[in-house]
Amino acid sequence: MSHLIHSKEIPVSDEHLDQIHHVNNVQYVHWVEEIAVEHWELLKNKTKFAKDYWVLVDHHI
Repeated sequence: MSHLIHSKEIPVSDEHLDQIHHVNNVQYVHWVEEIAVEHWELLKNKTKFAKDYWVLVDHHI
């Protein structure tokens, strides 16, 4: 299977920002999970792992 890129534009609003006007880390991790789920849903049936699931094991911000 070739490597596919999944991208998505997410509009950032004031509610996503912290006190120093940067995207809040919790919000950022939420978006990472959201996009990963979307990407997996698009790809899983093209793999032998379609019935498996994934989990976020580690992240660094």
